[in-house]
Amino acid sequence: MMKKIIKLYIEEHISLISAVLLSAFAISGSLAWLEKDFDYLYLGILYFFVFSVGMVVHFYKSISLYESILSEVGSEEDFFVSGSSPLARAEKNRLKKIRSVYKEEVNRLQNENDNYRFVISRWVHQMKTPLSVLNLMTQENPSVSSEDLIEELDRMEYLLNQILHLIRMENIKNDFIVERCQLASLVKSVVNEQKNYFIQNEVFPKMDIHDSIYVYTDKKWFSFAVQQFLNNAVKYSSSGQSIQIAGSCENEHAILKIQDFGSGICAEDQPRIFNFCYTGNNGREKQKESSGLGLYIAKNILDYLEHEIVMRSEQGKGTTFQIYMRTGNTER
Repeated sequence: MMKKIIKLYIEEHISLISAVLLSAFAISGSLAWLEKDFDYLYLGILYFFVFSVGMVVHFYKSISLYESILSEVGSEEDFFVSGSSPLARAEKNRLKKIRSVYKEEVNRLQNENDNYRFVISRWVHQMKTPLSVLNLMTQENPSVSSEDLIEELDRMEYLLNQILHLIRMENIKNDFIVERCQLASLVKSVVNEQKNYFIQNEVFPKMDIHDSIYVYTDKKWFSFAVQQFLNNAVKYSSSGQSIQIAGSCENEHAILKIQDFGSGICAEDQPRIFNFCYTGNNGREKQKESSGLGLYIAKNILDYLEHEIVMRSEQGKGTTFQIYMRTGNTER
């Protein structure tokens, strides 16, 4: 180990040693040439001797630092350098900062991994429900209606789409195609895709979006986000109620408003509705199929699209979501 330390120390200071040697002999030679009667070689040797003593002292003060650098890292304590020199202290502080950043990243990845495991576990449980229903329906009643089968298949498709979009969100920035879109056409398309869900729950959409309203957005991701808000509105509305879907313009923004008149969200849940896997009191007490993913995914999509989402809700009276987008009424 000592040979390695000496070698590393010399390699690090070889430029300094060479410069001192050259300067010592250059100064001695110059003075000897100017003053013929005095041998300045001894002065150069003395200069080099004093420098060598200083280097040896510096080496022994730094030896702990070099031992730490060359030693194997077997535990967390080995990660930090030893020694009391200014360089060792500076390196200690630097490594402490690196360790702090490293631990934060490890914790973040661990939390992310735990979240995904939780989601997959919950998703598998939810997928088992419609599969079990389909199995019972076909066993107990071979002549089961196609409408009942379609309802369960729609539930499965919705859950599959949720988990697929959650996974794809990691690379969402690479999958954006922002373009000028007609808002009414986009929303109508989503409503038509959800028509079976509206009919099954006897909740009916009422649209009021003028064809002249255009926005800049990504069709695929924006449509999925709108689907989550509509699904949520239907889920917590009662049979016979309606959902108001309106579009308007305000300054440089187009606004899409989705309003239901269902159970509403209690005040204590409202700050957390966009949190990962948060189902709230409605998701638990009403025993609805709630994964806590829909609003989380929708909020992340809108953030990436740079759309703003505002929510207002009153328990027992309903919930309103307003999405603010950059208007595309004038082509760029």
